[in-house]
Amino acid sequence: DGGISTARLTNYRSYQQKKTVIHYRSGLEEQAKNLSQYFGGNLKLVQVRNLRINIDLKLVLGKDMNEVALAHYQQNIALGRSNQLAQAW
Repeated sequence: DGGISTARLTNYRSYQQKKTVIHYRSGLEEQAKNLSQYFGGNLKLVQVRNLRINIDLKLVLGKDMNEVALAHYQQNIALGRSNQLAQAW
């Protein structure tokens, strides 16, 4: 379908996340940057030590994830960037 495969989808604890961030495991900063590009490239990237064992990247959606950012994501999917991202992993 051209999207990004996910293994798990959950709600964040408080539903009060203001800014969208990407948490990533050590050594995966480039992949986190690639994911950020789907949303305009200006998301905060945070290296996290205590991610679950089966999680390498975690996208935490915030209230700033508006229609413009989502439109940017959809445009990238339409342009086939998902294949580039998948190959980078």
